[in-house]
Amino acid sequence: MRRHAMPAIVLVLLLAGMAPAQNTNAAFSTALAQGNAALQAGQAITALNAFQRAQKLKSPCIRCRWGMAQAWYQLRHYGETIHCCKWLEKHASQPEMQFQSGNLRGVSLFGKGKYKDAAKAFERLTALRPRDANLYFNLGVAWMKADKDARGIAALQKMLGCSPSAKLAALAHAYIADPRRARDQFAPDVTLTDAGGHTFPLASLAGKVVLLDFWATWCGPCHESLPAIRGLAHDFRKKPFVVISIAEDSPIADWRKQIQSGEMPWTQVYDTNALGETFRVHAFPTFILLDGDQIVRGRSDGWGDVMRIVLAQAIEKTLKQTRKELKREAKEHAALPGQRS
Repeated sequence: MRRHAMPAIVLVLLLAGMAPAQNTNAAFSTALAQGNAALQAGQAITALNAFQRAQKLKSPCIRCRWGMAQAWYQLRHYGETIHCCKWLEKHASQPEMQFQSGNLRGVSLFGKGKYKDAAKAFERLTALRPRDANLYFNLGVAWMKADKDARGIAALQKMLGCSPSAKLAALAHAYIADPRRARDQFAPDVTLTDAGGHTFPLASLAGKVVLLDFWATWCGPCHESLPAIRGLAHDFRKKPFVVISIAEDSPIADWRKQIQSGEMPWTQVYDTNALGETFRVHAFPTFILLDGDQIVRGRSDGWGDVMRIVLAQAIEKTLKQTRKELKREAKEHAALPGQRS
């Protein structure tokens, strides 16, 4: 089954192309060209070795360091990437290289979870590109991840005035309306159709804890999990809790036979909308737990003896969090002008 990753958050990294080598040293030129070709092909280790060879032949070498920074980034060695970018920001004289190395440093800091430092790196670059929508988007998201919502909103509002793409504009509006969307993984906006033909948006279940069960009719562990899932549906039947089983990669006749057996008396969905791809499902069964705000609070793949206990504890914890959040929202609503206390 083919699966595609779904990005939880968008961070745009603009990488400038390396200029062709203009050095008479044939070995240097060859190494630099090999590094660029490997980098383009996604062969980060080969690229890194080539750029390091080139740097030994000509040091200091701006292009070598930039290639190394990109190779380290492809390898997700963010610390090494940041080290190279700091060197470039100090020694590169061209504004474009100053910007690209600063941007890559900011993205790498973001990758390390140092959101405040990432925001400061992006903010420093606004003097070089005061109308760059991608830069202001990165800046806004970084501030929001650092729990600085006011600064994040200000950056995203500035970004909306810089002619962003429709996709980035939509994300910016969503993050401004609810900055948590920049911090937490929300369930995607999808529409489901149950076995009775009733179509409903997943968002219509807001306020309830939802357990999504991705399974297949041919999956042995999925069948092993049925008694436990049935037990969970029963144990939490009086709570704001819903189980939705979503059949993937299964003949529809086998699916109908299974659900008509009476072993799965909860909402059943046959996936015709690539829901597994949307939720990045790579194994069966996969369980995804959503809270009342449709934030992903848990995820597990496969099945084992302790999974019922693990799921039950996660559901109970998420129900408590959801009740607490609903009470907080109700209190805030009651405090609004014109509302009864």
